[in-house]
Amino acid sequence: MLIELEQIEQRVNSPDNILNRLEVRPVVRGGNPYGRHGRGIEIQTHAAVLAQFKTSAAVARETGYSEREVKYLKIAEPNQNGKVNQELANRIDEKMDEVRDKALERTMEALGLLDEEKMGKCNAKDLSSVAANMSKVAANTGRQGNIGAQLNVVVYAPRQKELKEFDFVDV
Repeated sequence: MLIELEQIEQRVNSPDNILNRLEVRPVVRGGNPYGRHGRGIEIQTHAAVLAQFKTSAAVARETGYSEREVKYLKIAEPNQNGKVNQELANRIDEKMDEVRDKALERTMEALGLLDEEKMGKCNAKDLSSVAANMSKVAANTGRQGNIGAQLNVVVYAPRQKELKEFDFVDV
């Protein structure tokens, strides 16, 4: 069956032609600055901050990213190409600074509530757990490598007397 040129043009330009129903999108070369899925920088920042405190699998379930994408977002490489997205890295640092400030505020409030009387009543085991918990807060919220220069928490324990220091009275 042969058709004429007019019929070909009519069929090609017809609204019933499936090619006329397709959406044409331009091909983006050089990578998407918002990651493969085109999600905004706010969602990426949120996922990256969550990844600092939770597992990649948990963050992936919450945000819809894959575990691999979450791992790369955590280090501010949304395109997984070895190049750090500086805007994302700055936003992550800002959010982590907010979290760190709140944690340190709470820690300082808790330390303010630990007065000499309460510390004197604690035994060595309680004091060591308080010190361990305080160091975990400092380590988990601090930047890697320079936490020692930023924060010093010193907890003094009362000296325990030995038995030979007491006087005995026989009755």
